[in-house]
Amino acid sequence: MPVAAPVPGVDWIGLYLEEDLGTVGVDLAARDITSAPIFLPTHRSRARLVARERAYLSGAAHAQEVFRRLGVASPKCMNDGQWVEAGAEILLLDGPTRGILAAERTALNLVARMSGIATATQELARRLDEAGLPAKVAGTRKTTPGFRFFEKEALRTGGGEAHRMGLFDEAMVKDNHREACGGDVAAAVRKVKAANPGKTVTCEVESLKDAQAAAKAGAHWLLIDNQDPATAKRWAEAVWKVWPQVKVEVSGGITPTNLLDYGWAHRISMGWLTQKVPAKDFSLEWVENLEAKE
Repeated sequence: MPVAAPVPGVDWIGLYLEEDLGTVGVDLAARDITSAPIFLPTHRSRARLVARERAYLSGAAHAQEVFRRLGVASPKCMNDGQWVEAGAEILLLDGPTRGILAAERTALNLVARMSGIATATQELARRLDEAGLPAKVAGTRKTTPGFRFFEKEALRTGGGEAHRMGLFDEAMVKDNHREACGGDVAAAVRKVKAANPGKTVTCEVESLKDAQAAAKAGAHWLLIDNQDPATAKRWAEAVWKVWPQVKVEVSGGITPTNLLDYGWAHRISMGWLTQKVPAKDFSLEWVENLEAKE
């Protein structure tokens, strides 16, 4: 399972390992001041990473990469994007005992957090699909610093849309842009479009007047924020009568409880998916010592 580079030039997994193991010494496993005195580098073991509750799996390949960097082979790795039950073996690990122990927490953090997001996303996507509603669930930029790429990947794995990665790949005129430029939504949209040909331009709107102005100025998407479902739909339908090509995203105060009320939109973005969903429970279980050298 190939592991994509999150951002060119940024080795996030390397940074996570450095965070946990420190920066002293070349041998990563030797930086673990608990395991290094107990086990010689030649001591080998077999272990397995298992699910302790039902989850929609995400991050298994990244966990595998963490162990690989510590010299640990994983002859078995389950594929992301499937339901796993409690007790399921996600990774079978074979390698230096020091390496297994040094990689354990970083690998578990990745798969637990990503699977939590993927599980919640999959459940919401399934509810919309079963209700026959067109909306897609999407994430936002309300992410954990240094972990955005992995959270966005988990959203996609769960059947949602990652939305924009950052301020560089999709333009969005938000409320503070509007306030800072004197409230002229149309002018802001036109300037952003002119400066970014070929890029998607979204405009956040808080009134029907602004929605119509943004659509007329050429916004590809309207983000209707913090409106009740009936009001948001009324604004959208008014825009679609004149500009049927404009897509509508809704956000703000949307939870699993009222999700279906917004299912008429093209996209439902929810910071809740990356801010508030709990991680899933995974653990590392020892199988056997392959070499008992001390």
